[in-house]
Amino acid sequence: MKKLIITTALALAVVSMNAAPLTWKLLDANQDGSANMEEWLAAQKVANPKAKPDAHAKWFKNWDKDKNGKISKKEFDARKAWQKKQNAAKNKGQQGNAQGKKKGKKS
Repeated sequence: MKKLIITTALALAVVSMNAAPLTWKLLDANQDGSANMEEWLAAQKVANPKAKPDAHAKWFKNWDKDKNGKISKKEFDARKAWQKKQNAAKNKGQQGNAQGKKKGKKS
């Protein structure tokens, strides 16, 4: 527990006041190859400081696909890839909307 707090404190010291991206190194604070709820909550305070604690717990359950109470590196990578794909689709849709608005404008 003390090592986790110290590691998290070091991560907090390195990260600016803005939200930091959730990285495996930040999440797996004790470097045991998986992240438990305690590590998740500590990392979320850095990555998503404005989110409510109950939201963090819900997100943990969504990321923990095999429901073993830990997030593995494989689960982490799969979720990050999914998020990247979702963001790309969202950005593509926003670009399409912006282009449609430009075409519809009168000179």
